[in-house]
Amino acid sequence: MKKFFRRILAAAAAALMLLAAVSCAGGSQTPVTTGDPSSQNGAETTRRPVVTPAPGTVSKITITVDARNAYNHPDLPDAVRRDLSNEGLLISGASVTTKSGSPLRSVIESLAVFSIPVQIGPTTGELLSVSGIVKGFCGEGGYWVIRINGTISDTPIGEVTVNDGDVIELIFTCNGGEDLAAPGASTYTASPATPTPDPDDASGRHSGRDDGSAASTPEPTATPAPSGTPSPGDKTSGRH
Repeated sequence: MKKFFRRILAAAAAALMLLAAVSCAGGSQTPVTTGDPSSQNGAETTRRPVVTPAPGTVSKITITVDARNAYNHPDLPDAVRRDLSNEGLLISGASVTTKSGSPLRSVIESLAVFSIPVQIGPTTGELLSVSGIVKGFCGEGGYWVIRINGTISDTPIGEVTVNDGDVIELIFTCNGGEDLAAPGASTYTASPATPTPDPDDASGRHSGRDDGSAASTPEPTATPAPSGTPSPGDKTSGRH
């Protein structure tokens, strides 16, 4: 009988030692278990822990789209101006989440979620149009400028990648960049209208005198017939 109790005590001690070993080995990484109703007798199954992405795979950038210079230019078509919100400041410091190392082109194209259509040159990678404001509408000095962290980028959009914390600005200039310091504060002059030639003037000049008044055409005058000459229709003439 004593041997029987000794065996029971030894087995209990071994079980306690095994539980202690398992607890120490698991630590904070103890796997999460869950019951599987589809398994027999509701046996527990081990679920793999969720893997957290490595730092740097997700980037948060800030983007601004500023078209106030175009909004204030008299050459901008009224139909385009009506569609510009906030007097041309379309987006101001919006936060966008993307993958680290994503091309700038994909970030700009994603502006569609803000209802801002863009057009990028397929070969040059140049920003041609944003929200209907096309390059050159106000002359050669009118184009979109891309500024990254305060520095103007001349690199094609497809060759630029974004990183966490980048500040990206799309700003339209109407005078070759002189208005970038204070967008929306400059005053512009409308392009001169092209004169339309007079279609009735073969030389392409408008008819009229030097003083600006219209030229008049004199009425034709009748030449009196010599005396003694019978007038047409005089039946008495020519009689003997």
